[in-house]
Amino acid sequence: GHKIELFNFQYIKNQNIDNYFLVYNSEYEKLNGVSESLFDETLPQDNDEILAFMDEILDPANGYEQSDLNEYNTVSDVDELREILIEDVMVPGQKTMFDLPIAQYLKTEFEFKRYWNPNGSNVFVWRNFLGIAIPYGNSTNIPFSRSYSAGGSNDIRAWQTYDLGPGGELNFLEYKVGTLKIVSSFEYRFKVLDNIYSALFVDAGNIWDITNSNLVTEEGKFTEFASLKNIALGSGFGLRYDFDFLIFRFDIGFKTYEPYLAEDKKWLTNYNFGNAVYNIGINYPF
Repeated sequence: GHKIELFNFQYIKNQNIDNYFLVYNSEYEKLNGVSESLFDETLPQDNDEILAFMDEILDPANGYEQSDLNEYNTVSDVDELREILIEDVMVPGQKTMFDLPIAQYLKTEFEFKRYWNPNGSNVFVWRNFLGIAIPYGNSTNIPFSRSYSAGGSNDIRAWQTYDLGPGGELNFLEYKVGTLKIVSSFEYRFKVLDNIYSALFVDAGNIWDITNSNLVTEEGKFTEFASLKNIALGSGFGLRYDFDFLIFRFDIGFKTYEPYLAEDKKWLTNYNFGNAVYNIGINYPF
């Protein structure tokens, strides 16, 4: 199928930004590390005090960029990511509207599905997805709501939503997003008894960054075809119950290949029920 959107308008207004460091606790931990390194003090988990601390480190008059560059860069990166994620924007348009910056970007997606024996009790399905989002003009990043994530019951099922990527980067950010997404899934569905079906599946894919963001390491960027080495692989099985008007689905995904782990630990390190992801969904994922 083909889908063309000639116009899509969205107003993004972030609420409760004072809770940012509660939601992104890993970002607070980075700042706390800087506070303990520079002042041997624990940084209070109060939003105003955290922002005041960041302002102190980033203020050129205080000279931290010269005296403590690593700590300065850590705070600068946390500040840049926060500004991206809490920014209020209009999508799409040109320049500004009502004094809000306009998110300018190009986004294109391709999806291909192939079914074998679609009318029988046993069905083999192959699905491929490619999505690309490129900022331009006055935008240097993609709004969080329009970025790509990986994982979840309709995606790469061995990871929870937002838990995978980007690329082979090992980070502890609570919500991981990217500007390029590649997914390929294989699923074999078969009847077990009456309205009960089962399935075996393999999901491969990841997200990457294709902008010049300094918030993502080289391992998280897609720079050449060699970056495909960081495709993650999940496999598993599931049960489905056909209610006629909908299908209830339960899938268990196992982390088969984890590109962000050390070279000798990428395969099958967490391939067990303790590290499996249990997905509940309605209808087939593809």
